[in-house]
Amino acid sequence: MNNDFINEELSAYLDGESDDPASVGQVLRGDPEAAQRYAQFAALSEHLRSLPAPEVSPAFATRVLAHAREEAEASGIPWFSPRRVAWALAGLGFIVVMAVAVTLFARMGQSKDSLDGNPHLARVSTEHGPLPIEGAEPVPPDDPGSLYPDSPQIDYEDTLASVEVLEQEEDSYTANADLDSMLNSLSDSELQAFKALLAEYAEGSRSI
Repeated sequence: MNNDFINEELSAYLDGESDDPASVGQVLRGDPEAAQRYAQFAALSEHLRSLPAPEVSPAFATRVLAHAREEAEASGIPWFSPRRVAWALAGLGFIVVMAVAVTLFARMGQSKDSLDGNPHLARVSTEHGPLPIEGAEPVPPDDPGSLYPDSPQIDYEDTLASVEVLEQEEDSYTANADLDSMLNSLSDSELQAFKALLAEYAEGSRSI
């Protein structure tokens, strides 16, 4: 059996990470050489644990990351790999989805509260029978303004009078426009004759 494979299996068994600890234990019980090598690994591991922990400055991690970034740039490997970008986008999308879900649930709760507090909406009651419907309060037919209590009352006759005034103003404007068009189409001599005729009408010497 390959020595590297044996060393990896013994190291994993020592750290509690072996995929098949029963088989490794059986090998150790039947192979004195493997058992001796495992004892050496165990003694080395115990010695390493007894050593004092190294003192690491707070800037150690920053220097390591900076060094890794410099090596990646020197070798042409992008520091932000596509896999890292994909994971970052996936995380961002998850956060956005959660935020939208929370907002929708909050709005649904507000809508439910507003419906429950509105006495003019139809209500479903389960007190008597299978979901009978209780209608909203009826609106009196002789009160057209009750649908919109804040709106001013509109008189039908006043509305008709306003429409007639607008039509008269429109007819007067049309007549003035026709007169202006006719005067603009006259020649100078015709315009002078028209003015003289108007002067005679004004003096009373000529009647219509």
